[in-house]
Amino acid sequence: MRKQNGFSREDFFYFLFDLILGLLFTALLTAPALKFFKTHILGYPHDGFEYIWKMWWFRKAWFELGISPSKLAYVNYPYGGYNPHIVASPFVNVLALPLLSW
Repeated sequence: MRKQNGFSREDFFYFLFDLILGLLFTALLTAPALKFFKTHILGYPHDGFEYIWKMWWFRKAWFELGISPSKLAYVNYPYGGYNPHIVASPFVNVLALPLLSW
């Protein structure tokens, strides 16, 4: 029997089972990496370096220099550069701001 919103109780239990199983596997597979969190870059090196740099530049541009993160003052100095892709998806950088202590 389907409820008014289109989901039955059985559908809900399948969803809940998948969610719990996914969270469990995620926790089991990422737990060993937590001891290296402060000293290593997790993930494939090229993407890791790019995101570390973007997080650093996002924080430095906003809070220390007071400029837009898309204005790359330190790249190609003294002329600088412009990269609109840095601010196209700032969600990760904004979430990382409280975690950055450098």
